[in-house]
Amino acid sequence: MPSHSIHRRCADLLGIPGDVAGFVDRLIDLGECETHDVGVRHPAVDLGWAGLRISVVSGAETLIGCLKMRGRLDDLHLRAAALHFLLDCVDGKIKRCGTAIANNSYDTERVLAKCLDEVADKLRDVDMYVLPNDATRARKAAERLILPLYDIYRNKDKLLSCVALIAEENAEKGVEPLGVYTYYTPLRDLLMWCGVAYQWVKSSDYSKLYKLVEKLAKKKINIDAIVSEIVKVNACRNRDLFFAIIERAASNYV
Repeated sequence: MPSHSIHRRCADLLGIPGDVAGFVDRLIDLGECETHDVGVRHPAVDLGWAGLRISVVSGAETLIGCLKMRGRLDDLHLRAAALHFLLDCVDGKIKRCGTAIANNSYDTERVLAKCLDEVADKLRDVDMYVLPNDATRARKAAERLILPLYDIYRNKDKLLSCVALIAEENAEKGVEPLGVYTYYTPLRDLLMWCGVAYQWVKSSDYSKLYKLVEKLAKKKINIDAIVSEIVKVNACRNRDLFFAIIERAASNYV
């Protein structure tokens, strides 16, 4: 997640006072409201036997209840919460895909659009976590956060500045310009194609691929060359051959 300093700077860009942003950031990030990231995550309830805990409470409803109990349930605090979730999502994508995202307006807008959809989906994802009788109330709570989320998204120019701030902070933390997913995505897509064409791919192959790609990313290997070699020798026809090419490229990793 971005630092609270970045959260406050972005909140200021969007007309949200610093004290409001700071209050909401602490509420969401420090677990002061049942669980970390409450809203897009749903609090677990202890069933009292065998240590079993399950989520039966809407995260959005819990967050709104916490704001209400603290006398902070108003449009500004809901807006701050929606912005918090959006910025956290952007930060995660920059960590996975690399800080270079911020240098390309098309990539930046695509990340913002994807985060808008993902956050809205998580807020709406209540049917798995609440009892049927509570679902309507939970959905209404989710919409109270989704409305300001979409309103914030209309401020594209200010959000682009926020993406740049998040990328800059991640660069200072050592995140590379090209992240793991920049390397993983083309190989994952090729692996998926192999699965359709030759029927040998299994779910564990994706985790195996990701571990190898982490090494490739650290070495800054030319991923296009690997993809080209796999295609050239038709390595898709065999699991061992497919992974042998990738393992060879990663073999000198220290």
